[in-house]
Amino acid sequence: MNLAQAVTFEGLLPKVQQTNEAVMNFAAAPFPEARQWLEDNLAISQYRHDAEPFLDNPLTYLAYPVFDSFEEDRQVAGLLATYIYWLVFFSNSLPPTASSYICILENSYNQTLAYSIHGSDATYLGEGDLHDNRYDSLEQSADINDFVQARAGPRARSYTTVPLNKEYGKYRLRIYPTKEMEDKFSTSKPWVYTAVVLGVILLSTIILVVLDRVVARRQRIVMERLVKSAEETAAFEHELNAFLAHEVRKYVF
Repeated sequence: MNLAQAVTFEGLLPKVQQTNEAVMNFAAAPFPEARQWLEDNLAISQYRHDAEPFLDNPLTYLAYPVFDSFEEDRQVAGLLATYIYWLVFFSNSLPPTASSYICILENSYNQTLAYSIHGSDATYLGEGDLHDNRYDSLEQSADINDFVQARAGPRARSYTTVPLNKEYGKYRLRIYPTKEMEDKFSTSKPWVYTAVVLGVILLSTIILVVLDRVVARRQRIVMERLVKSAEETAAFEHELNAFLAHEVRKYVF
């Protein structure tokens, strides 16, 4: 099979030769005549699952250069090529109970692809930016080229000799919530919780005010009794002193 003549591989070889870097090509749907070949390839590759849902969805070829020497003036002698099934990467990326999201995949080839993720299932929606504009402020984005470059390394069993070109095959992912997700998390419970908290605060305030007045009244009664007792004690002491003085004078004189 002459991949250099395939539409999905078109123009990839000259870009690799020009840059001496790995390049991701544009996204394209497989030709019908290539379905069986792709299905057989998926069956023996790292995916090893039912290939049917992915055969009609866009894929991207990734080409990695093989050089004729290790010298600085080395030339590209061949390519290691693989294809990226975007639907495979979006599938099973979230738990089954997760809310739905819209993923917008755009590249430097002026392509925009839309995917829907609902739980662990992913669906290709078609070309164009199909997200709801009401959620623009909640956008989360990531540079796929930077992500791949940052995670490349021997432990990831990835190639690190040449970088991934960002000019010819730059991919970016934007993620947005959906109305379904908003409905799932929009609830009147916060108002209920707020009313309960305010009710508890109000009840506590009333109890504290009543308690304060009861304590103040009790303190006032106690003080009145203390004052009255002090007055009675002073009067009794005065009478006692007068009586003793009278008795002393009587016996003295």
